Amino acid sequence: MKIHVSSFCWQCFNETDRSSESYEKIKKETGSRDLLLEFNEDNSYIIECSKGHKSESRLQNQKFELLFDMGTMALNDGYSKECVSTLASSLERFIEFVIKFVCTKHSIEVENYIKMWKQMSNQSERQLGAFYALQTIEFGYPKFSLDNNKVTFRNKVVHKGYIPSKQEALEFGQYVLDFIVKCSKELKLIDEKSFDKALHFDFYKNGVRIPLIQLQSSMQIPSIISGFMPIEETPDFEKSANDILTNSFYNHFYHK
Repeated sequence: MKIHVSSFCWQCFNETDRSSESYEKIKKETGSRDLLLEFNEDNSYIIECSKGHKSESRLQNQKFELLFDMGTMALNDGYSKECVSTLASSLERFIEFVIKFVCTKHSIEVENYIKMWKQMSNQSERQLGAFYALQTIEFGYPKFSLDNNKVTFRNKVVHKGYIPSKQEALEFGQYVLDFIVKCSKELKLIDEKSFDKALHFDFYKNGVRIPLIQLQSSMQIPSIISGFMPIEETPDFEKSANDILTNSFYNHFYHK
């Protein structure tokens, strides 16, 4: 999958008087079109303008948000198995986010978190164990528990080649959406500051790799999950899936 990224060069703009007129001029010269770039693991995109200026544009959205959108689009394209497996990945990455939240709340340094995560990054069972253990330490009990029936269903699809029906995919999508939105809202109520820090955890971590001479910019896109965060509306996965079919942003930003 590919996405559209602005080609605007901030280095060119910084070499001007930074007036609105200069902005419009640079925008016309370098940013009047979007670049079509392939989605990547780091959500980091290197852009080079005609003058040779390199800059990095980073997508601030959480990986679980993007995976959820991708799973939903797979369902709309008729791929129920790919939908379920991608939504399952979204849920796993949300579990990772909850672990980051608890570690951030207890002021664990980024470097130490990375060392810890390397010990479990390739084993989902260890990640799930950490998810429950940290909740017990933080709340006194596992406050957020996965539905064992949904876990069994996920394993059947991912590991046994089971091909789910559209209805089964819709039900699994509704479960994942409910779980992520409900947990996110509760975590934010518990400690909004730590929640926001956890949201930007990867943004800061990835920045370590960027040369100081290279300009950085960021972007954040609307997603199905983020759309339910500021409101009390009950998430409806099927409606969300149907809505993005005619959503002008999705049709512009994402490209096969």
